[in-house]
Amino acid sequence: SAQLLKENTAIPPINRAQLLDDAMNVAKAGILHYRTALALTKYLKFERDLIPWMAADKTLGYLDDMLRGTPAYDHWKVSSIFTSKPRST
Repeated sequence: SAQLLKENTAIPPINRAQLLDDAMNVAKAGILHYRTALALTKYLKFERDLIPWMAADKTLGYLDDMLRGTPAYDHWKVSSIFTSKPRST
């Protein structure tokens, strides 16, 4: 997580995507807390490559679907707005 925030391009795009996907799948399995998995998404505000964004869209879309209709959904939508806006070049 620290490396992604410091200099995400030190990790190839496909591996950044895999980290996001793996973290969410491990959280979905109940092995990793979602708070930890979602902490990885903080770096996305610096992400410029499409591949990690595709992985993020898939995994964050799953959470969006699961939370829709729950009391936590409004909080989720507000917090996900800040994660889901790619930085322009």
